[in-house]
Amino acid sequence: MADETASSNGGCTLTREELLGTTNLKARDWRHIDPELWDDDVDAPDDEVDVAAATTYIARAIADYTDRPTADDELIGEFRQDFEGWTRAMFKRAHATYTKELKRILRFKGVYTGHLNMSPIEAVLQLLESEEFPRWPDEQFKYTNFDERSVAHRLQQELKQGNDAAGPLRPTDRGPASRAQNQASPTARDQNRFRAQSSQQPEQEQEQRIASQPTDTIEHTPQPDQQRQQRPSTYNNFDRFCGYTPAYPQRPKGPSLPPIETSGETDPYKAIPPINFSNEKLDATTINAFVKMWDRDKKYTGKPYDLLDDKLKIFYSICYHADIGPGQFHAVFPRILDGRAEEYYLHFVDQRMDTFLTAYTKLKNHFDTDVNHGHYYTDWTTTSFVKVRRENPDKNLHE
Repeated sequence: MADETASSNGGCTLTREELLGTTNLKARDWRHIDPELWDDDVDAPDDEVDVAAATTYIARAIADYTDRPTADDELIGEFRQDFEGWTRAMFKRAHATYTKELKRILRFKGVYTGHLNMSPIEAVLQLLESEEFPRWPDEQFKYTNFDERSVAHRLQQELKQGNDAAGPLRPTDRGPASRAQNQASPTARDQNRFRAQSSQQPEQEQEQRIASQPTDTIEHTPQPDQQRQQRPSTYNNFDRFCGYTPAYPQRPKGPSLPPIETSGETDPYKAIPPINFSNEKLDATTINAFVKMWDRDKKYTGKPYDLLDDKLKIFYSICYHADIGPGQFHAVFPRILDGRAEEYYLHFVDQRMDTFLTAYTKLKNHFDTDVNHGHYYTDWTTTSFVKVRRENPDKNLHE
């Protein structure tokens, strides 16, 4: 029965099983969609939308979110763009099984959809209408099952590894006060306190401190009274994980680069280092457009041969064409990071307080070191025709 009706697009016919077979939806629920409507968009708002059309549209989103690696903040942007203008009445028109699965797949891919017993329609509406990225509470983040391709999963595993390394809690450590005073191992508490103190400083003072000297990533042990004042940590897509000491080797004392000075360039789309602007909000639709324009292969990784300033030129170009203002650079900057650079950003950049210049300076001082420059220079100066041929024995001269 599931194969009796098919969707055809561009001469390709797809059955219900081919459309929904990879999702968590059961075959008995496939009958609620109309494959003929699979490629059709739904006009919104439309409180009288056809039941099959609404259900099929949600089904297509579920299939896309299930199959593709998009997760975390990037998925929030896609969701808000896909369902822009949708109302409570429109979600109610769709079959309940599909709104329930929509909530589940978003949560599975690292998107916080509210408390567990919140109704699916309330959860997706809240996510759709909120201007902020949702935050994961401690306990829910710790025990939620995430897609292995998501940043949330990776950070959750690192949190668990950090707890395992610290050893089991002693009976006397079970109270909040006892846990706060436990100094047996370097855990999230130090990093949480460091970030909480940083967020309390005036923004101008923080910017001057960052710009005048390289960022010191070594954490300091706080006083007991600071421990008692520490609020429970929360998690969101770029500021959600403060829960363990990162696996970065501490940089030696003393700068490896001279203090970063302004270039004198007045065009914010050309200035390297960037010109300092206060943070401004950027809508999710524009963020999603930026993500689609950025070539994933050109993300900045922090590796020795990857230069941040080179990526910044590409970043400026895309921001200019996407109508992203200088005060909004901070909102899309983390989307160009990958690997160790992304990990460093998650731990040491405050999404709410740090401006684009601050984030750039922190990454620049941490990764763009003399050692990296030495690797880069040595590689280029020692490259020869014989070396290239030896490293690529299977390629001909033209290749």
